[in-house]
Amino acid sequence: MKKLLLMTAITAAIFAVDASAVVPTIPNSSPLKVDFSTTTGIQNVTNVPLANILYVTGSSAASKFLPNTITTLAMPGTVVYKYQNAPANDIFTYVFTAGEEGVKAGLTLNNTYVIHQRTRDGSMTAALIASVATPDKALGVTFNSLADFATNAATFTCTSAAASTATNVITVTCSGTTPEKLVVAPATAKGVTGTSSVLGLADVDAAQFASELNGANKANGLLNTGTAAAPKGAAAMGSSPVAAQVFGIATNLKLYKAMQTAQLASGSLPSTCTVGDDTEACMPGFTSEQITSIFAKGRFNDWSKLSFGAGNDLVSANATNKPANTAVHLCSRASGSGTLASLQSVFENAPCSVNEAIQAATTTTIYPAATNVAGTELANASEKVYHSTVGSGDLENCLATFDGYDTATKTAAASGINGNGNFGAGTGNKISLSPSTTKDDFRWAVGILNADRNGNKALPYRFVKIDGYAPSLVNTANGKYRFWSELSYITSKPGTALTGTAAAIVKAMSVPAIIAKGNPKTATWDTTAAHASGYMATAGQAISNVTAFDPNLPVMPFTHADGANKAGSVNHCRAPAILNGKVTLPGLN
Repeated sequence: MKKLLLMTAITAAIFAVDASAVVPTIPNSSPLKVDFSTTTGIQNVTNVPLANILYVTGSSAASKFLPNTITTLAMPGTVVYKYQNAPANDIFTYVFTAGEEGVKAGLTLNNTYVIHQRTRDGSMTAALIASVATPDKALGVTFNSLADFATNAATFTCTSAAASTATNVITVTCSGTTPEKLVVAPATAKGVTGTSSVLGLADVDAAQFASELNGANKANGLLNTGTAAAPKGAAAMGSSPVAAQVFGIATNLKLYKAMQTAQLASGSLPSTCTVGDDTEACMPGFTSEQITSIFAKGRFNDWSKLSFGAGNDLVSANATNKPANTAVHLCSRASGSGTLASLQSVFENAPCSVNEAIQAATTTTIYPAATNVAGTELANASEKVYHSTVGSGDLENCLATFDGYDTATKTAAASGINGNGNFGAGTGNKISLSPSTTKDDFRWAVGILNADRNGNKALPYRFVKIDGYAPSLVNTANGKYRFWSELSYITSKPGTALTGTAAAIVKAMSVPAIIAKGNPKTATWDTTAAHASGYMATAGQAISNVTAFDPNLPVMPFTHADGANKAGSVNHCRAPAILNGKVTLPGLN
C-alpha cells in the first residue's frame, strides 16, 4: 500500500501544470493505472495548453531517438509516461514534465507536455503531413486518441516504476487492450501561440519521396510533376538536418556464422577468429558492390553466387550446414520507408540518377502487415524472396524468424520457420517455403536497419561490415563507413522555420551532449566501446578546437546540405562533403 501511495504521489506531481491541475491515478489500482477522464485528465485542455501538444510523424529508425531526447528534457525525479494502444506497436503518446534541460531547448519549466509519435509507414508520412496546408487533411497520417485513453482508462495498465530519485527520470509504459482508435492531427496544429504543432521527421530529404521508387503516386500527391526549375510535390519541400544516423546491413545469425566460416577459409578474416565471435575484428562483411547485387532487381538470387575468393562460395564453404533452400531472403521495408530510401540512394544512386529500384515487384513480395498469406519460395531458388515490412521492429522479427526463432515465445521455433504474415505471431498461416519446413529448418536472410539496434543481442541477427568497416560512429565520422543519412525535419517549402514545441524538440535532438546520452553504451559487435553506434550531431554543430572524434560529444563532419547549410537544403542526391568554413571537426583522423 505504501508503494501504491508513493506512485500516486509521483504521478500527481509530474502531471502538474500548476497546483490545481493534476492527472490522478485510479484509486487502489494495481498495477498502476492513470485516470484520463475528460474532466480531470490531460484531455482537459485547461490542464495542458494546446501549445504543449506536439504531433510527430515519420522515421521508424528514430523511434528510440525521440523518447531518449524526451527523457533528457524531463524534470529529474519525475516519470515519463509512454502510452500505446493495442494492437499498435508503432504509435505512441508521451507525457512528461519539463525540467531545466527542457528550458534550455525552449520548453517551459514545470509544464506538462504531450507528444504523440507515429512511426508507422516510415519517413514518407513526414512528407505527407507537410504536403497539405492543414494536418487533418494529410493522407493516412493518424495518431493515438486521447479520448480513447479517457474512455478506457481502466484497461490501460502501466509497468511498475523503480524508486524515483532527485536526479533520475523514470519511463513507465502503459499499454491498452482496447481496439485501436486513431485521430488525425487537428487542422489548427501550426505551432503558433495557442495551437498544437506538427513535426515530420524523415531519414532522407523529402525530395526522395517525389519518386515512385520511394512511394510517390498520384493519390498521395508527392510525385514531382513539375520541372527542375519549378518542382512540385515532395520535390518542392524543405529538408533541414536534425542529426546524422548510421544504418547497417544485418544478417540473421546463421548467415552471419556461415559468412564467417567462408571468410575464415578464404583468409579474409584473421585466423585467430572463431565462428560466432562478434567482435569488430572478427565481424564478416560485404563489399558495396555485393550489397548492390544482393538487393538489386534480377541479380544475385541465390547465396551460391556470393563468393569470398576462387572456389570459396558461401554455399560450398557451408556444405554440411546450409539451409534446405539457398534462395536469398531480403528482410526489407515497404516503399515509403526512409531506411529503404537511404539504401537506394547510397548503393544504387536511385532515384538520383537512375530509375531502377534496388528491390522490385518482380521478386516474390510479402507484406506482413497487410495479409496472412506470406508468399511462396521457388524450389530451385531462381528468385529471391523480398519481405516488405512496415517498421523496423517487424524487420527484426523477419530476420529472427528465418533463423528458426519464434518471436512470439522468444524461443527456438518448435516446428521450423514459424509465423504468419507478421512473422512469429503464432501457428496460423505458416510462411510457404519449398521444401516445407521441419523442426530445425532455417533460411539465410539479410536486411537493413539503423545500427543502434539489438545491442543486447536478444534477437538472432548481427550487423556486418561494409568494405571492411563496422557501422560505428567513429568509422562513419572518419569517412570509412558510408551507409548513413541525415535525419531531417520536413517543411512545406525550404526555409520554413519551426516554432513552439516542435522547435524545442528539434533543438534538443541536435545537441551533441543530449544525443550522446541516448546512444547505446555497447553495440552488437563490441561489448566494450562506449557509444559504438547510433546518432551524431550534424556538421553545423561542430565544436571549436576539437579534432578527434568524441563519443560523448558526437559530431558528423559531413553533410548533404549545401555549403551554407541553409535551412531546407538537405539533398541526399548531393555527395556528402565537409561544411563550408568548418575546419576543426571531430573525426577525419
